[in-house]
Amino acid sequence: MSDGPHRSLPMRKPWKALAMRGDQHVYADEQVAEAATNALASDFKNEVKWSLIDALKAVFTGRDNSLGLREIALQELEEARALAAGSMFGRDTYVWESLKATTWEAGAVESFKAFTPALREYSIAGVLHFEHLAELRCSMQYELIKRRRTSELALSLEISPVSVQQNLDRFLQQHAMEWSAFTDDLGPTSFVRQWIDKAS
Repeated sequence: MSDGPHRSLPMRKPWKALAMRGDQHVYADEQVAEAATNALASDFKNEVKWSLIDALKAVFTGRDNSLGLREIALQELEEARALAAGSMFGRDTYVWESLKATTWEAGAVESFKAFTPALREYSIAGVLHFEHLAELRCSMQYELIKRRRTSELALSLEISPVSVQQNLDRFLQQHAMEWSAFTDDLGPTSFVRQWIDKAS
């Protein structure tokens, strides 16, 4: 990437902050996680109805269930589900049926109408995450990243550091091959390819 998604892609301020921290290796993991939390909290406040939040607060604080009966709490959760149905966070919400479409909106199922700036930003972030992962082995930072994470992974997975490095290399090589084949198949007019080209 030449200048990072925080400069070249249309995103709201909290997502730009996250993209900047994720793209620049001077930020610690904790700082990136803090920016991700802030971005998600911002979207949650902007896109989840107050009635749903209030209903969930009632369930978890026992506002209308002073005896703390499980059956009442489950009934309250079931009633809150209806409030989530119109939210982008409701269940059974699948957006794209064609990633070959020329625009993000055109690729969505016909019945989907809940286009929001946050959903667009999630989409861009998802595409660029796969793209960055595909490019990681060729980046100048890869050896440093691999050295920094190998001992942690070896310890947590209870395998040798050499095995961690070999598995990581193999995983990233396989992902790069599959991602390249996938994006090539989409064609140059796909909105996914356009996002990748714009960010490069």
